[in-house]
Amino acid sequence: MTRGTLFLILVLAAACAGALGWAAYQLYLASDSMSVHGWLALGLGSLGVALLTCGLMRLVFLSSRGGWDQ
Repeated sequence: MTRGTLFLILVLAAACAGALGWAAYQLYLASDSMSVHGWLALGLGSLGVALLTCGLMRLVFLSSRGGWDQ
């Protein structure tokens, strides 16, 4: 990969992150505040997704290492 391609990827990633941050900020300003139950559900859901992702990636790693993918 050339430096130009890497630079382009970094610029596009920064632009996407900036657009996502701006959209999240606009949604934060436009929406009503979330209750404690909403924040709790959001946190527990995020934790569950993170744990599920870690578990599945571990299974993929072990499957690849054990030769089950051949």
